Amino acid sequence: MSSTRYRDIEMSQHFVLECLTDTGAWIEWGHYASSSFDRLDDGTYLCSGHGGSPLYLRCLRQEGDVIYAVDGGGDPFTYRMRPLATVDRATTATDTPSMANPAAEPVPFTPIYAQFKKLKKAKQSVRIDLARSLSPAELAAKFAASVEAFESYDRVGPFRPAPKFPELSNESSTIASSTDFAWYVHNSKGITVTDLPDLSGAYLDYEPSIIRSLGNARFNDEANSKAGGPLRPDLLLVNGGTPVVGEVKIGSDEPFTAIVQLLAYVAHLVTGSQYQRLLDNYPDAGLVTGGVPQVDAYLILHRFGEANATYCDEFLALAARLSDGLMHQPEITRHIARIACLDATLDSAGRMVASTRWLHERQGH
Repeated sequence: MSSTRYRDIEMSQHFVLECLTDTGAWIEWGHYASSSFDRLDDGTYLCSGHGGSPLYLRCLRQEGDVIYAVDGGGDPFTYRMRPLATVDRATTATDTPSMANPAAEPVPFTPIYAQFKKLKKAKQSVRIDLARSLSPAELAAKFAASVEAFESYDRVGPFRPAPKFPELSNESSTIASSTDFAWYVHNSKGITVTDLPDLSGAYLDYEPSIIRSLGNARFNDEANSKAGGPLRPDLLLVNGGTPVVGEVKIGSDEPFTAIVQLLAYVAHLVTGSQYQRLLDNYPDAGLVTGGVPQVDAYLILHRFGEANATYCDEFLALAARLSDGLMHQPEITRHIARIACLDATLDSAGRMVASTRWLHERQGH
């Protein structure tokens, strides 16, 4: 007997995939090529996304171009395929808009994002020197300049084409990636912080493209680099009405750069139009409205230090020092009330829980 559980899908060579929303409208998910899908043992069609979020199609039945499918948790989704005679291969298998969309306005390339990219691309020996020398005041100035620069960005619409839930990469309880981690957070409906319950956060989303812009958007930097989805927080939570961006580091992942990464996420979310997008995208989250936009930041560690990575302990100590220093900078505390570092694990029931490694708060919070 065949082990395949999900049905075959008849695909055109190139097609646009659309998803049916709760309102009955079809919205575009992206352009795909049939050759970009792999078939898993259970019959699932998997497109790895070439660096973007993967797409899983678990077909229960197909009626013409309409696919009736389920996600990893069994929730139903309905898709529709619109065949294309020809599609630029550079635009397939990614989260891209229709080619009919005009080119988007340039996206501001901010100083805090440039700093994050510099750290991320640096070799370990160079990165540790940068981490030792970066001052909270310098980063606070770049943060403030980034918020000001991004005020001109007034994109509206969703952070992703359709609702999407994290997938578990394997059936064991081993968390191998941030997506695995997000699956457990989603399944637990959030993260419970056992020693400081006031820090606990309810699940909102994972890897939302917070500067998502249609029309082959480009940054206004010298390289005119692509801006399709470079800022995707591992987690988006809500704590008492305040949105929280979370960056997950597993095992030997380096934690210092994550603090700068979190600053970049916040800087691109606290402008007027971007915070309104948060409100529009998560209308049932109870997010605070009015006043100066606030977004908190969590560095979330899982199995930290299990591997003997170079400079591991020093990177973490420098991250803690930087976090503390940042919360004494008025440019930072205008928009961030808390930077926390959590050690997360699964409890005996498989729920995501955490304890606090450090917490730095705005004075008077």
